[in-house]
Amino acid sequence: MLAVRHYGQRIEAFLRFLCHAKGRRGHGIHSPFVFHLVTEVLSNNRDAATELKPIEQLRRLLAADKRTVKNYDLGAGNWSQSIRVGDIVKKSVSSPKKLQVLFQLARYLQPNIILELGTSLGISTLAFARACPQSQIITIEGSPDIAKLAEENFGKMGVASIDLRVGSFDQLLPEIMPLISPPFLVYLDGNHRYAATVNYFNTLIEPFDTRSCMIIDDIHWSTEMEKAWQEICLHPKSTFCLDFFYFGIIFFRENTVKTHYCLRY
Repeated sequence: MLAVRHYGQRIEAFLRFLCHAKGRRGHGIHSPFVFHLVTEVLSNNRDAATELKPIEQLRRLLAADKRTVKNYDLGAGNWSQSIRVGDIVKKSVSSPKKLQVLFQLARYLQPNIILELGTSLGISTLAFARACPQSQIITIEGSPDIAKLAEENFGKMGVASIDLRVGSFDQLLPEIMPLISPPFLVYLDGNHRYAATVNYFNTLIEPFDTRSCMIIDDIHWSTEMEKAWQEICLHPKSTFCLDFFYFGIIFFRENTVKTHYCLRY
């Protein structure tokens, strides 16, 4: 019954989103910065698809992987039933389309540090590494078994520079925060609960500047996440709030009007 309620809520949220969404050609986007981001940075899908082809080949191999692992729910703080690797790909790994956006955005920003909260199988982590080979990448995964799979995937792709840490976000963030300095990119993709999402945002926004960016996954996944997104958009540093429905992007720009765009991708 809960799943049905969530499904109905997401359909309703998507219909609201479509009523306000702007297209890739940028019609109705008045901010020069956002217009450039949509029409120039995020529109080069062919180039991104070519760059990400080895990672997509890895995704297909994982989708057919019948091994099972224990899945630790970071948000709930307990072990759930074992899950097949192929099912993790379906449920928790960024879609090819979303992966292209992550790649294009990271390549455009070229941050010194990329922090990912929620490694899963490491597919999005690898996309960041390919987009920004010179950046320091720190990624946190709550499930030890899934973290081992991510490490295995990093090895298959010949990427040895990713700093993968296993544990809860609450435990590991205090030791990671001193390492974070602008410009940086944060990808928040774990613990889809209102209080946790807002708390992580408030922690990570402190060193935020005009060169930094925060991506928050599944902003319409539940009423809790929608409430968190709305509160995040009200923060003084959330100048440009870009709603792509399946995820949101926060930018901070000084001396500009706070703006919220719904964008198709």
